[in-house]
Amino acid sequence: MDTVYIRLGVMKRVRGLQGHLIALLEKQVASLDAVDTLFIQLGHTLVPYALEHYALQKRQVLIKLRAVNGPATAHQLRGSAFFVPRDALRQQVAEQELLPGYQVVDVVRGKLGTVLRVDNLPLQSLIGCQLPGQRVADSLP
Repeated sequence: MDTVYIRLGVMKRVRGLQGHLIALLEKQVASLDAVDTLFIQLGHTLVPYALEHYALQKRQVLIKLRAVNGPATAHQLRGSAFFVPRDALRQQVAEQELLPGYQVVDVVRGKLGTVLRVDNLPLQSLIGCQLPGQRVADSLP
């Protein structure tokens, strides 16, 4: 399951009478425009739900699923994790999957350094690197 899908977050609350759900995101994404289906974990099974529309706001997203037409149906999904196909968000999540210890290599300049940490800010991701010949203590703030 991990190689095909990315766990994006958890359905937390129901909002309104039309079955909207508020979900907390575990991974920072700029948009869900490339996603047409969310896979919601019910028991040990991922069940596909067509994404009708969404409103993204920092670490929360208001979601309307096509098959969920009222609060009773939406309440059944509360607390469930939801996943998206890895290919749908491959470029957006690529920066977050850099792990400490990986080498950063520029096509022109060659090796730039070793990744120490990745800081995800609202509009950008910052990668903290250890430069060649630099001690780790000199790299940290």
